[in-house]
Amino acid sequence: MIRSVFRLTTLAAASLCGAVAFPQQTNPATATPQTAAAENTPLLRYVPDEILLAAAVRPQRLLTDPGLQEILQAAAAADLPQLLSQYTAKTVGLEPLQIAELILVLDQHTARLRQPQQGSAERVQNEFMQMQAVASAMTQFYDEHGFFPDDDGFGKSKGRLSWRVHLLPYLEQQDLYSQFRLEEPWDSEHNKTLIEKMPEVFKVPDIVAAGKTSIHVLLGEGSLFSGDEPPTLESITDSPDSTILAVLAEPGTAEIWTRPGGVKTDMRNPVSSFAAGLPAVIACMVDGNTASLNTTATPDHWRWLIRHTDGHWHLPLPWQPAQAPVPPALLVRFTAAIDQPKLLTGILGDLPATEQQVAGQRGYRINSQSTAVFPDDRTMLISGTDSLKLMLAPRAAVAPLRQLLETQLATADVAAVGDLTGLKTALSEPAAENQPAAEKATPREQFTLRVNATGTAKNIVELNVTFSDTDKARQFLNFTTIMDQMNAEFVAPEMPERSWSTELMQYLYSQPFSQQENEVSLQIARPDSLQPVSAALQMTLKAMASECRGPEQPSGAPDQALALADVAQALGTFHDVNDCFPNWKKFRKSTAGLSWRVHLLQVLDPDLYIRFHMDEPWDSPHNKTLIAEMPGAFRTPGVNELGQTSLHVFLGPDTICGADDTYSLDDLSAPAQNLLAFVAGPDTAEIWTKPTGLQYDAADPVKSLGRIGETFWAVGTAEGQVVELERKMAPAELRKAIERREAN
Repeated sequence: MIRSVFRLTTLAAASLCGAVAFPQQTNPATATPQTAAAENTPLLRYVPDEILLAAAVRPQRLLTDPGLQEILQAAAAADLPQLLSQYTAKTVGLEPLQIAELILVLDQHTARLRQPQQGSAERVQNEFMQMQAVASAMTQFYDEHGFFPDDDGFGKSKGRLSWRVHLLPYLEQQDLYSQFRLEEPWDSEHNKTLIEKMPEVFKVPDIVAAGKTSIHVLLGEGSLFSGDEPPTLESITDSPDSTILAVLAEPGTAEIWTRPGGVKTDMRNPVSSFAAGLPAVIACMVDGNTASLNTTATPDHWRWLIRHTDGHWHLPLPWQPAQAPVPPALLVRFTAAIDQPKLLTGILGDLPATEQQVAGQRGYRINSQSTAVFPDDRTMLISGTDSLKLMLAPRAAVAPLRQLLETQLATADVAAVGDLTGLKTALSEPAAENQPAAEKATPREQFTLRVNATGTAKNIVELNVTFSDTDKARQFLNFTTIMDQMNAEFVAPEMPERSWSTELMQYLYSQPFSQQENEVSLQIARPDSLQPVSAALQMTLKAMASECRGPEQPSGAPDQALALADVAQALGTFHDVNDCFPNWKKFRKSTAGLSWRVHLLQVLDPDLYIRFHMDEPWDSPHNKTLIAEMPGAFRTPGVNELGQTSLHVFLGPDTICGADDTYSLDDLSAPAQNLLAFVAGPDTAEIWTKPTGLQYDAADPVKSLGRIGETFWAVGTAEGQVVELERKMAPAELRKAIERREAN
C-alpha cells in the first residue's frame, strides 16, 4: 500500500504535468542548482530551519507551460487554467495563475501544537455531557411547568434561589432539593449549609472554590432571562435551535451555585462577558441541543443567538470543532505586486481584517491560530505568530532539511522533503505541558520528492526515502514488490475500456524501486511520447473544462427551472418551520420593510440572512450594501441590472403572500392548485430586497406579468413544485392558482 500511495501522489503531476513532459529546447544552465534556487525561489529565505515537512509548487509555471497549452487546445479546454484559477479565487481567495511559488511548511513548533493534548478529549466530552444534562433538565422542567425556571427562581422562591436549585429534581437530586427551604433566600442560615453539596453536574474543573460554578444563564437587553417572569416558548419569536439557554462560561465568572442570577452580558461585545480568552464556549440551546460555539463569531451573531425576539430565524451556529488542528504555514510568492486589501477580502470574506504586530511588521489575523504578514510587495506568509517570528528572523546558516528543499526546488516544478522520524514523534505522541523539542535521533529517516514536468531533466519524478538501516530498506522494497503483483490486475493489458489514467498507472507501475544500502529510490523517466493516453486524456480535460464553465445556455440566461426548484424547495421548508408562507413585506417582528425574498434566505442562504438588519428597511445604509449579493436562485431571464429580479408574488387581499396577514396551507381551499411566486417579464424587475410585487387584477391576471413570452414559470405550494404555464391560459384557471379561496 505504501508504494501505491507514493505512486498515486505523483499521479496528479504526471497526468497534467506529464502532458507537458516532452523534451523542450532551452538554453544550457550555467548556474549551480543552489544558485538557481536562490535566484528563482526567493520564498525559500522565509522557510524556518526546524521544519519537519515542506512541499513547494510553482502553479503559474505549470499552468502556462506551452506543452500543457498544446494538450488543452487539442481538447477544446484552453481556458481550463483560467477557470480553475477563478474557482480557487472564489473559494480560498488565491489565483494559481498569479502565484509564482507556494510552499506549505510544518515546523516543529506547529507540529507540537497539533499534538493531542493529554486529557483534553476526555474533558471536552465531560463538559458536553454536563451541558446536555442541564439542557435535558431544563426541557423536563418546562414540560411539567410550562415555562423555564427564571434566573432567580419562581413561585414562593422567586428572588431567593437560583434556577439551578429548581433543576435538582430533574437531575436525580430530589433528596437534595427537598432539603432546601424554598421560602428562604440562598444565604439563610439553613440554605447556606447546602452550598457545599453542589451536584457534580455543576462542577467545573478549573474552579477550585467549593460550591461555585460557571454554568450560567445570560442576562442583558433582549436576552431570554431579561424579563421579570419565567420565559416561555411563546415569548420566543426567534428559532429555538439558535437561541441560547445556558452556557459553560469561563472560570472568572464563577458564582455560588445556589445564588440567584446570571451573567450580565454587555451586548456591545457579548463574548467578553462570559467567554473572554476562550476559543469556544459550550452552550445548550432552547431546543435541548448542545453546541460548542466559536467565540470569534461577530458580535452581531452573538447578539442574535442571545436575544430571543430580534426576528432572526434558524441562524447558522458558529460551530467550533473539537481540537481543531493548527494548520501548516503557507508561504506564497506572487507574480506581481499584491493588492493587500483585495487579497485579504478574498481570504477572509466578510470577516474584518484585525491588525496584529509580528516581529515589528504589520500583520492581519486570519483566524484564532493564524496571522498573515507581507514582508514585501509580492510575498505573503500565513502561520502562527511564533512560527512567523522564526520565518522573519535572520539566520546565519541553513539547516540540513531546508538545504535539501533548496536543492530539490532548484530545477523542479514540485518538490517536497520530510523528516519521517520527527513527524512520527511530533504527531503521534500526546503533548505534555512544557514539552521540549524532540531530540534529533541519529540516523534519521527522511524523504525527498522532485517533479520536473516543464524542464528537460531525464526523469520527471524522483523519490528517495532514507531508512535508519539497511534491513528496513530491504523490507520496504520487498513490500513494494508484493504490492506490484497485487496491482497487476488493475493495469492488466486485457482490461476493456482502458482510460488514460489506467494507461498512466501502468506506466508508473512499470518503473521499479531500487535500493542502495539504506536508501530506496523511485525514478520515473520522461516518456518519449504520450500518444497512448493523449486521446482519452483530451476527453477528460474537455469534460473538466465543460463542468467548470457550467451548463451552456443559448441566451446566457440561467436555467430557470433549476433556479426555481431551489426557491420552491425553500418555500416548502420555510412553511414547515414557520407554519406559514412568507409575507411580501414582513416576518414576525421584522416590519420595517424587507421583501419576502430576504426572509426566504433563512433557508436559501442563512449566512447572508443574518447580515441583514431586520429592524431597518431595505434601503437603509446598511441593508443597501447587500443588494449586490442577490442569490442566483432569484436571477430571471432578461434582467441584467445588478441586484434586480422579476420573480414576484401577487399583491392583494385574496392572495397568499401578498395580503396584510400571513397564511398557511390550512388557509387554502385548493393547495394542490395554488401557486406562490411567478417569473414575470423583465419590465417588472425590482430590487430583490424591496417589498414589492405584482398588483393582482382578478379580471386579467396575466396582464400584471408584463412582457412575457408564450409561456412563463411559477412556483407552487408543494415542496419543490415548479410549473410552466401558457400565456393564453384561461383567466379563471389562473385566478384559482393565485387566490387563497375559490370564489363561491
